[in-house]
Amino acid sequence: MRLKTFHAASLTQALDQVRDHFGQDAAILSTQEHDSGGFTVTAAIDATEPAPAAAPVTAPAPEPEPDEHDEIADALEHHRIPPGLSQRLLNAVGSFPPADKRALLTKALDQLMSFHDITRPGRLSAGQALLLVGPSGAGKTATVAKLCAMAKLRGVPTRIATLDFESAGAQEQIAAFAAVLETPLDCVAEPKHLADLRETAADSLLLIDTVGTNPFSQQEILRCAEIVAAIGVRPILVLPAGGDPVESAETALVFAELGANRLIATRMDASRRLGGVLSAAFAAELALSAGGVSPMVGNGLSGLSARSLAGALISRAPTPFQFLRKEEPKPR
Repeated sequence: MRLKTFHAASLTQALDQVRDHFGQDAAILSTQEHDSGGFTVTAAIDATEPAPAAAPVTAPAPEPEPDEHDEIADALEHHRIPPGLSQRLLNAVGSFPPADKRALLTKALDQLMSFHDITRPGRLSAGQALLLVGPSGAGKTATVAKLCAMAKLRGVPTRIATLDFESAGAQEQIAAFAAVLETPLDCVAEPKHLADLRETAADSLLLIDTVGTNPFSQQEILRCAEIVAAIGVRPILVLPAGGDPVESAETALVFAELGANRLIATRMDASRRLGGVLSAAFAAELALSAGGVSPMVGNGLSGLSARSLAGALISRAPTPFQFLRKEEPKPR
């Protein structure tokens, strides 16, 4: 039983309070009129009021899972993709129906960039001449050897030519590659001789290695332009991955002015960030053709496509490697 006392100016008002609080089933236990005026009524009820409903206990809301768009944005930021290109890729990603991040990034890359996989069957053929240009140390000579090995494995007759007479050990290196690959080697002293060489090598795939060109030296650019004019083909830029995106783009723009329309990215296996490669290809409108994935000549070159590049961008770990520490010798 629950008791409660009610005070009011009149008995009627006090009883109204009882009914409002307990309802019609309340029992009036006593009424008292005060000399100073007013009434006190004591009432009781057997039924108990229902206990207030406890607030439902809910587990804390889980942190929202990162969506595919966020994960792609993180990957692009990790690779130091320039903001303008990164935003265009993300805008493209947002315009596609939901899919896994690799598929979305593949579509975005395919929409904004060009690809010409040089390693596909039929892309390396007899009668073709490939002229490789690029800065010193970019890996042109090794790339020539890798292309030569790939062509020979497919039964394509191949010939190598070099115009590099300046780099230390350059001729020895290319000669060693040619000997191992059992491929004829021509050392061309003057660009003007390239036209004659191309005629004599008409039944072979002619791979031409050039001396490194400083893209910010007018003299060296003019020398490279003379080589391009002599051979009469559009050169392929060889550029190492891992470079600064802005400088890579500026370098690519210079070689694009010389006629380059394709890009082979070397050292992709040893580079954790590919922003320089994408920046160079996008800024200079170069078709991505292949990437160096191993120092081995026999299988060191892999074709580049939107799908393979998307996989490379997403798979690179966003955190530094944790190098193993050598165990300290135990005290004896």
